[in-house]
Order: sequence, then C-alpha cells, then structure tokens
Amino acid sequence: MAVSRIIIVGGGFSGISLAIRLLQLSEHRIDLRIVEPRAMLGEGVAYACAHPDHRLNGPAAGHSVVLDDPTHLTRWCEANRLLAEDPEAVSKDGAIFIRRRDFARYLRDTLACTEREAVQGSRTTHVRDIATGIERCGDAFCLRTARNDVLTSDMIFIATGNPPTALPAVVAGLRGATVLIDDPFDIARLADIPQHARVLVLGTGLTAMDVVSVLVRQRHGGAIVMMSRRGLRPRPHSTSRGSAGINLDRVNGPLPAYTLVGASAVRPWLRGLRQTIAAAQARGEGWHAAFDELRDVVWKLWPSLPEREKRRFHRMLRGWYDVHRFRIPPQTALLVRSAEESGQLTVKKGRIAVAQRDGSQALVHLAGADLPERFDVIVNATGFDTKAVSPFLRVAIDSGVLSHDPGGVGFRVDANCCALSDTGIAQRFLRVIGPPTAGTFGDPLGSVFIGAHIVRITPDVLECLATKQAMSVTPNV
Repeated sequence: MAVSRIIIVGGGFSGISLAIRLLQLSEHRIDLRIVEPRAMLGEGVAYACAHPDHRLNGPAAGHSVVLDDPTHLTRWCEANRLLAEDPEAVSKDGAIFIRRRDFARYLRDTLACTEREAVQGSRTTHVRDIATGIERCGDAFCLRTARNDVLTSDMIFIATGNPPTALPAVVAGLRGATVLIDDPFDIARLADIPQHARVLVLGTGLTAMDVVSVLVRQRHGGAIVMMSRRGLRPRPHSTSRGSAGINLDRVNGPLPAYTLVGASAVRPWLRGLRQTIAAAQARGEGWHAAFDELRDVVWKLWPSLPEREKRRFHRMLRGWYDVHRFRIPPQTALLVRSAEESGQLTVKKGRIAVAQRDGSQALVHLAGADLPERFDVIVNATGFDTKAVSPFLRVAIDSGVLSHDPGGVGFRVDANCCALSDTGIAQRFLRVIGPPTAGTFGDPLGSVFIGAHIVRITPDVLECLATKQAMSVTPNV
C-alpha cells in the first residue's frame, strides 16, 4: 500500500488540527511525524498554561477542532465530566470557557481517536526533537533536527504557532534580575512574588489580564499597576451572543456590502463598520455582531490591500482591532474587576522612558511624569514579538525556501498555504499554516480561522500527495 510521509513542525493547535484533518480525509495510508520538543502534544505557547485561571478567551462552541462538527468540544466536555471538575467554566449566560490545559487534553484525545479510525496503517509519531533546518531532497524536502537526524518526507508543514513574548527594549537591561519577570506564563515566578510587592504589569491585553487574575487568585496584597501605551483593554463577550461562538459558515460567508466599495483601502471598511454598529445600537443592539461580520471574513479582504494600507493598519488601528477581536473570558473579567473595584488595581495609559535597578526595586520613569515610580516587580505582558524568527526559520529563510512577508509579519504563502521561495515560487511540498501566515491572511490567529484554512487547503494537499504517489509507482516507458 502506498504511504505518504508527512512532517509537521509544531505540535500545538495548528499542527494537531492539520493532523486530525489529514487522518480523517486521506484515502490512502499516511505516516505523520509531528516534530515537537514539548513532552505533550497539543500545548504549544497557548495551551501549555497550567494555571486554572488561564482559560480560552472564546466559548467552547467556537473551538471545536472538528470544524464540520461545532458541538464536538462541548460533547467532549460532557463525556469527560469536565464541568463537574471545573464548575466555574460555565458563565452566567451559559457559555462554556474551559481551561487552556483542558483544551490541550481535548486536542490529544481527538488526535488519538482519529488515528484509531483512520485508514488502516496510518499512524502519528511524536518526534520529541527540535527542527533546525530544511533541505531540498529531490522534488520535496527533508528536515534536519537537533539530534542531527534527517527526516525524509513527501510534504512538510511549518506549524510553529505564535512567536515568543516580546521584551521592550526599555526594560531589557533588567533581564536576569529578580525584579523582572520576562515570561508572563512563568507561573512559578508569579507565585514567588512577595505578598505585598508593588507590581507593574506591562501591557493591558489578554496576557496582562491573565497575570492579574493569577495575582488576585493567590490573594496578592500589594498594589498592581497595569499599563500600556494606549491603555486599551480587551472588550467583554456579548451576554446575548456569548454562547454562539464562531462557525465555518460565517467564516466562509459573504463579504459585508460596505467592503465592496473601496476594496483596496481600510478607511471605507472602518466607515462602513462604524455605520453598521451605529445602526445596530439604534435598534438597541450591541457592537459585537457588526464587528464579527467583518472579523470573520478578514482572511478574504486582507490580501487585496496594498502594502501601504497594511502598514497603516498595523500602525494606527491594530491595537483597536485587537481589543475588540480578542475578548476577555467572563471569569477573568470578574477577577480583574474585583481588584479594580477594591482599589488594588490601577490601569494606566503611559510609556516607560527609563527603567533601572535601584537595590532590590525598579525605578521607573514614565514619559511626561515629573517623578519616577518604584516597583518591586515588573511583569512583561506586552504580547508576542511578531518580528522574532527562530533559528530554524532563520535557516529556512537564509536557504531561500521561505521568504518574509513584505510587511515583516510571518512568511509569504499562496492561497493554499504553499510557501513562496525567495524567488516567489510556490512550493507545493512545503506549506505554512497558522499564525506565521498572518502577513498573508491578516488574522489567522483564532482556532476557527486556523481550522478554516486547513479545511480549505486539504483538498489541494491530498491531490498533491496522490499525484506524487501515482508518479512514484508509474513504470518508466
């Protein structure tokens, strides 16, 4: 029986979702190797969080890894009695916001179940190693690992997920000092913060909210200041739509009428969105439905924008878009609100001009302020460094098999996620999925959007593999 050898670099949501889809739909045997250094698949940056207050920022109804079956995750929760273990997962409106660590377990369980039901002989192997380079091997590619193994393949998928957390240059001089926690997901270091320490959380997005929720849950007694340049905070979910989630029909649905006018500029879209929201509010409705109508089809709209418009969006509107796009789980919002109402938490709009050590504390000079402020601990929660490139991806870029997106966010791919070489050639046997395609698709960051891309490219992937298999068994004439 013909066997297709597939390598997936990355064992987080993107890689596991792809593996599940291929196992479900392939009509011939496939040998999947998932190269992931973590001990457990399904975690990645997003779902490796062990803290019980780190939850999905969207309801379970929008996080099914089987997109054709939107209630799949909800049924898994019921079958595993998850809500009995975690009753706080259910919000007041009945929506379910599960813990991220439980979502990782869901991904692993679904992969194992899918493998058992796949074409006889298909298998998945977790290669616990680090990818270090990609080499051309005939018409396909080979993967080199840190153990100096060379893995041959018929097709390689890069599913490396989100980049590492960015550390602002202004506090980089504090790196290594006890006063700075540069990894906001380092639960052990957060737990070691002295009870009455004055804490500065850099950032006001979802990661910063997670940090504050951890401090509140561990009954931290000191003052907490949360600060970002604009002071923007994630918006709450709609109480009337909270359990709806996102579905594949909406993501593949029609474009809003206002986007068809001035399709190569952001300003008409923004104007149309505002008018749609105003009309909804005049009817007594909220902004969520109107915003979501645009959000769900960004992947179609973004490629039509000239590079100058994309750069303008990142410079002027990205922060505003993100606080509406990435919403805070109700459980986290409750913890943060309790700290704010008690006076323990203060949210500031500001920018650090200078940060320096002063004994065991940090002396922080804010831009425009007359006097510096003292903090016992600074927690960096400024979000991902979209310009960061891992050594593995750097090697791929230097060899010409990957090329940067012109906007500097992720890598160039075509509509089927084929990686574009440095000469602009689409490589059908090397593909990139998930967050590294943000420059091409604009918003491939939520689980349903990653999953929708996987659904769209799977027919081309399977056709490509089938053609390759047919050519390999056709005798020479």
